[in-house]
Amino acid sequence: MTPGRVLQSAAIGSMIIVLIATFTVTVGALAIQRRVVTPQTLSLTFGDVTYRAFVTNTPNCRTPGGTGVPDSMCAPSSVFTTSEYFAIWRMTRVPRGSIAFELGERLFIMRLGERPAP
Repeated sequence: MTPGRVLQSAAIGSMIIVLIATFTVTVGALAIQRRVVTPQTLSLTFGDVTYRAFVTNTPNCRTPGGTGVPDSMCAPSSVFTTSEYFAIWRMTRVPRGSIAFELGERLFIMRLGERPAP
């Protein structure tokens, strides 16, 4: 094979992998949104960074259900309680002197469809 042919094959293979990954993520997001798949609560920690994914009624809160955070937006009686959301947060521990703070950044939020009637 010539070097041009190898590059062409690598480009086509990469495009196929990207298309398959995009399709998988899109179908997964639609399945979660339409409640075909129930998302689980996840927490992954890498050093000082923690990624949390969960279903919540309070999407502006860093914890499921709005517990444990002294924020008015995180109260269980929030204006958001009529709907459920799937949220992904990145929490970063930042040391300031002898005290470590946890900074939160919401990376993703998706409103979930209505619960199916039993």
